[in-house]
Amino acid sequence: DSAYNLSQFTVGLWVKPNNRRAQIQPLVSKRDMANGGGNVNYALLLHPDNTVRFLMQESNCSSYRQLNTATALLDGQWNHVMATYDGQTMRLYINGSPDPIAETQTNGACLTSQDITVGGGSYVDTWSDFDGQMDEITVYGAALSPAEVRDIYDYQVSWYDLTYSLPVVIDNDAPTISLQLDRNFVSAGSGKIWLVSASDVGSYVKTVFANLLHGSTNEITVLQQVGDAWLYPVPDLLPGVSYTLQLGARDAADNYGQSPDYDFTVDGQAPTATVDAAQQAGVLPVTASLTLNGQVSDNLSGVAPASVSVAVLDHNGQSASGFQQAAVTNLRSQNDWSVDYPFDQPPYGTYDVVVKASDDVGNSSETDAGTVRLDGIEPSGDVSLPTPQIKPNATVVSGTATDIPYPVADRYMTLHFEEASGATGFVDSSGRFYNAACSTCPAAGQPGKYGLAADFDGVDDELVISASEPASTTAELGLVDTSFTVMAWVNPDAITGAIQPVFGSAANGDLQSLTLGLLEDGRPTMRFGGASNAVEGPDPLPAGQWVNLAFRYNKEGQEQAIFVNGVAVDTQSGKQPFVGESPVFVGRGADPGHFDGRIDDLFVVGRALTADEIYHIANPLDTNVTEVLLRLRHQDDGDPGPDAGVWIDVTPTVHAADVNTWSYTPPAGTRLGPTRIDLKVTDSSGLQRYLPSVWNGEVTDTPLAVTLASFDATSQAGAILLTWETVSELDNLGFNLYRAEAAGGPWTELNQSLIASPNPGGATGNSYHWTDQSVTPGVRYWYRLQAVDLTGQPETLGEISIVAGGSTLTPRTFLPLIMK
Repeated sequence: DSAYNLSQFTVGLWVKPNNRRAQIQPLVSKRDMANGGGNVNYALLLHPDNTVRFLMQESNCSSYRQLNTATALLDGQWNHVMATYDGQTMRLYINGSPDPIAETQTNGACLTSQDITVGGGSYVDTWSDFDGQMDEITVYGAALSPAEVRDIYDYQVSWYDLTYSLPVVIDNDAPTISLQLDRNFVSAGSGKIWLVSASDVGSYVKTVFANLLHGSTNEITVLQQVGDAWLYPVPDLLPGVSYTLQLGARDAADNYGQSPDYDFTVDGQAPTATVDAAQQAGVLPVTASLTLNGQVSDNLSGVAPASVSVAVLDHNGQSASGFQQAAVTNLRSQNDWSVDYPFDQPPYGTYDVVVKASDDVGNSSETDAGTVRLDGIEPSGDVSLPTPQIKPNATVVSGTATDIPYPVADRYMTLHFEEASGATGFVDSSGRFYNAACSTCPAAGQPGKYGLAADFDGVDDELVISASEPASTTAELGLVDTSFTVMAWVNPDAITGAIQPVFGSAANGDLQSLTLGLLEDGRPTMRFGGASNAVEGPDPLPAGQWVNLAFRYNKEGQEQAIFVNGVAVDTQSGKQPFVGESPVFVGRGADPGHFDGRIDDLFVVGRALTADEIYHIANPLDTNVTEVLLRLRHQDDGDPGPDAGVWIDVTPTVHAADVNTWSYTPPAGTRLGPTRIDLKVTDSSGLQRYLPSVWNGEVTDTPLAVTLASFDATSQAGAILLTWETVSELDNLGFNLYRAEAAGGPWTELNQSLIASPNPGGATGNSYHWTDQSVTPGVRYWYRLQAVDLTGQPETLGEISIVAGGSTLTPRTFLPLIMK
């Protein structure tokens, strides 16, 4: 009935229960009994223990609110029950007296048009119809005051025959109070609420308070009860400060109880972590995984052992395997951690170690615990021979060994520029014999990034790659219509205002002309010909400093990229591949201009190196090579693997930090025929690489064939000019001149470096000259001319004599004589 649909109300009755039941017995209710008992405006219910429940729903008709009496109704006696709701508070009255517990409810009442049901309306098994008597059922449209409720009770009580049996309890016991604080540390911060337990045997707990002390200050808080718990809103705690908490309670009989003191310290600091100093000091060799060790500490609550995990981050901040759980020992403030960290790919370079940890109160940290240098890449080596021939007891086989992670496979050309001063040819160490020759030559034997370098004058110095006649082309070097990487160390003397090619080709036209080098303002550029087929770095290179330049083309992604010191400075996609086939140069390119400065360790690789590969080459570890082993393997021996055969130790006696040059002269009696050279190189990290077939060729005793046309000497003012001409040269590398002051010697070599053939290995004849400026007028000198083949084997060609300041004697040309 909507007439009893009330937002504020009083509901009351006299009730005399006959029997207690195990189910709830409805007294008076206004609710929807047909649909699960919802939409409750108000209801009074009798519990199995004869306490009364006042039930209602908030205005949303979904949230229930209830209030239970602390006093039970008397069996077989008349009891007066009244419930009031004034829009703010729910109250219950038993026999005219307010029950000690009230319920705040400010969300309004559920308004429903249902009928009022008396004594029945059970709809679940846990409810049953009321068993007893009722009288004077009353519903008011307002909340009566406590005095009005009392007046009604006093007026009506005489109508009923009441007999009361009230038990009296004497409460002499103090309440007990406790807090579950099972450690001596708590976390800092605000908003904490602790649950305090308080109980009383004789009556009930009326008040609980907390007293927080530190130093000479204290703060008292009265706790709020929620259900059976008392809530302590903890004041803001100061990190690092020690506190004492005292809890007290009073019961209904005013007995007072107090808990033991709770002493605790506020831990506001998260754990810290480090990596063992020994592991940070050197380079650590790595295979599939690495055992890292360190310490994690927390001086207050201590480290939670299961919380410690470790990640290893590369130079890009990327982790190989994420955070890995660490094992922790020696728990509490100082702990040792250890983790076996896995790697999917061999690591190389400097890595940051990050440790996550939490302490016992929940403070968490992610600490940069230190850096480690990891070496998971084996060293490499190569052979620097200009031809595929070796002559026993004559050819000096040399090469390099390094722990710089240069690419081993897919090399098309490698110029280390380790030639001595005066050299006019530079050897390719890739095993493909793409050697570099010149007519206007850079200065060889200059200080390099590693060992020696070639110094270009920026005017006309250039090298032409000349494994084949007249010159090797871009196609032969794996640059046409494919992916490639060209990289070198460069040290510009100056930014000249002209284009300075480091590497390039001869042809011109869109996608036909290759220039890899510097622009007029010193910025790096990669040009394939045509305005849209180039990329440029943003900043000029510094003059007078070594810089690693890498030019990469990825055909699959049609991407050009320039790297400076291992870092990409310009990357652009949508670039068509280079397709021009023409001769290849070092120190010049298709664009006008020549490079001005030094070049060292130039590589042409037939694939697009990864960004990590380029970075590691430009930023290598300071490891070195500790052992180089060489094996001459005849074709008839097949491939015996890395262990069989005779391995010769060619380890340099002096180790460089980055690149080591080794040499070996095969002795007389070395087996002739098709032969391969294998290397095994070991680095200071203990890693070893087996390099089969770094050189393929033939061991031969065929003599050098140089046909001498003339050998003359002409006296000049304070000098003697020596000239000679050859009809033909076969496998000739160059010449040496010797002088004696008596017939037959002793002989002294005049030239500090080989007088190079302009076309090493070529067959045509050439003209040469040399000026001896260290002569004394009137003294007779004897001169001997010696040719040196591509394997280093010498041959004496002719001998003449002359008096300084006098006329030239008729030269005597000797038949070839091999001088070993």
